[in-house]
Amino acid sequence: MSGTTPRAVFLSYASQDAEAARRICEALRAAGVEVWFDQSELVGGDQWDAKIRRQIKECALFVPVISANTQARGEGYFRLEWKLAVDRSHLLADDHPFLFPVVIDDTADATARVPEKFRDVQWTRLNVKDTPETLAGRVAKLLAGEVRRRMPAGSGDSARDSSRRDKANSWLKVIVPLAGLAFGLIFTFRSAWSPAKRAGPKPAAAVSSWGGAPTPPTAVAVVPLEAAGADKSVAVLAFANLSDDKANEYFSDGISEELLNVLAKIPGLKVAARTSAFYFKDKEVPVPEIARQLGVAYVVEGSVRKSGDKVRITAQLIKAADGFHVWSDTFTRDLKDIFAVQDEIAGLIAKNLELKMGMTAARPTVDLESYQEYLTGRALFAKAGNGDLREAVGHFEKAVTLDPSFTAAWVQLASAHTQLGRWGGAPTLQAWSAARVAIDRARALEPDSPDVLLAWGWILRTADWDWRGAEQAFRRSLQLRPDHPDALAGLAVLLFNVGKKDEAFRLGQQAVRLDPLNAGTQIDLSLMFYLNDNWVEAERMARRALQLAPGGGTSYHCILAWSLIKQGRLAEAEAEVGLDSDAIEKPTTSGLLALARGQAAVAREKLAELEAISRTNSGLADLQNSIAWLGVGLGEKDRPFAALEKARDTRDPSISWLRSSPYLAPLYGDPRWNLLLHQVGLADEQLK
Repeated sequence: MSGTTPRAVFLSYASQDAEAARRICEALRAAGVEVWFDQSELVGGDQWDAKIRRQIKECALFVPVISANTQARGEGYFRLEWKLAVDRSHLLADDHPFLFPVVIDDTADATARVPEKFRDVQWTRLNVKDTPETLAGRVAKLLAGEVRRRMPAGSGDSARDSSRRDKANSWLKVIVPLAGLAFGLIFTFRSAWSPAKRAGPKPAAAVSSWGGAPTPPTAVAVVPLEAAGADKSVAVLAFANLSDDKANEYFSDGISEELLNVLAKIPGLKVAARTSAFYFKDKEVPVPEIARQLGVAYVVEGSVRKSGDKVRITAQLIKAADGFHVWSDTFTRDLKDIFAVQDEIAGLIAKNLELKMGMTAARPTVDLESYQEYLTGRALFAKAGNGDLREAVGHFEKAVTLDPSFTAAWVQLASAHTQLGRWGGAPTLQAWSAARVAIDRARALEPDSPDVLLAWGWILRTADWDWRGAEQAFRRSLQLRPDHPDALAGLAVLLFNVGKKDEAFRLGQQAVRLDPLNAGTQIDLSLMFYLNDNWVEAERMARRALQLAPGGGTSYHCILAWSLIKQGRLAEAEAEVGLDSDAIEKPTTSGLLALARGQAAVAREKLAELEAISRTNSGLADLQNSIAWLGVGLGEKDRPFAALEKARDTRDPSISWLRSSPYLAPLYGDPRWNLLLHQVGLADEQLK
């Protein structure tokens, strides 16, 4: 490292990224930028530590290099450097550029393991396999003082508002003129990133999102936001319930979600997914931070007051960059006009964003009592617990009894039964039968509705083992409503099950990117990584799911433990098992942990525990698959095959993972294996 100079750049990186950091350093130095970077001096010791601290305190710009390697490492000296830089940033004026994060791969900012302060500034994405001269030019401009923010003349609110706008747009004023296809500098403003694919099972130093051969990222041009359409994006937050009866919370949530669904149909408008947008309910999070996490330019907030047959809705459209209220209004209507007012609000939002509503079908008339039962059921469905789902079924059944033409209620009823069957909330054969009845009614009413097709796809996959039909239903749903995260996640899991792993991972990652705060999409991807022997990524996704839903997934801790066991971190895995409450996954994971420790007797005890559960309730989802896993681990074949055959007979949804589970490989040579694959439609020739 060089001696101190007040205009120097401090480059901070994980040791595994030393080559990438060296290339960045060389480009910066070639542009005349002083860089504190020298691998030969990274020898440790108090003197070296003091020097690092002094240089972070004195540098002009701090450049943290963010990557899959920093994601994989929960501990490292670079994390201390990051903390020191954040501490210093608190002493600087808000308009003083200091933190300059650079991402060198497909690591997403929404899930990156970085200090929150890093998220307050724009990130640069860089393909370091190409020369990063554009990055160097941008840094040189910053150090030369060419980026200045001006406080307008005057004082009071108008001056503060203008100042906030200047702060929000300052990076754009630098970035837009510096577009560079030739240099491979890849930058996106809160937008999707196409991840590179890398190979196979990996240690932490080579963590990857995908299996398969390396594919370098493609450079994209930097364009103004208006041209890219990035400013045509909105999140609808859960509206506040101002009714005297606090039990009306379901109604305010339902109005918010219905408005979201209407907005999602506007051509050219990106709308944040419901699960991610509602994540902020009852949380004190500033609008700019919400917008940053959801990747949107605008936020819709509001309130609902319901009294008798009247409803008053207040809505406001807020520009996230500066907190400016673009539009707001209050609507007092009869409940019977609720659909009309939702359309009216959506139309006004579209008008203020200079968009057109497009062609929309006339809204059907729905019985008000039926509609309220539907909203109540949907609020319970969103909680996703088996008890909540069973209660939701009752409300959806009341809704369709009151109004048999209510398609959305039939769809939700079918989906609730499907979820109960998938997650052990009801015997699978009973759940599948009820789901089929409900979806058949929905298809008779609106056969080409994207929601109907999505629910039907899940039933074809889980209940009927019609893999081709399910794929067609999911793809058709996506044609009608592109980029819908639930359809992407459903198709991703299906494709993984039938061996189309490359597309499965791409779609699964896309679903996570579009719905970043949805724990369910995170855990689906974790399972896919685990079964693809990428245990580091499986761990990361499971931890993210737990962060988002600490008590929401009864088996999330055990799913995390599986990847820890494979990495040999047995004590950590045991701690996770102790935090779980799932009646099936807990003994299963304890058995896998015992096998990893060579404790066959303990594993047999856990296997016996699962078989005892099977004798009283053989139809629970995942139960037979768990018995098969432990049996194979103990070197058995007859007991695993008996369990898998029982799973076949009870239509256990876990049978769909049959051919995608490498841990059943010892059964492959047995004639019973191919017979079983044929019986459930998963043989190679059946999938062609």
